[in-house]
Amino acid sequence: DGLMAVAIGEAAELSIKEARVVQMSEFNL
Repeated sequence: DGLMAVAIGEAAELSIKEARVVQMSEFNL
């Protein structure tokens, strides 16, 4: 369904952003 695709897309964007934040925090350490 379209709603599922949108939900998956939003979850993917959030996970990517979180992954970037984690990588940045690791570099800072």
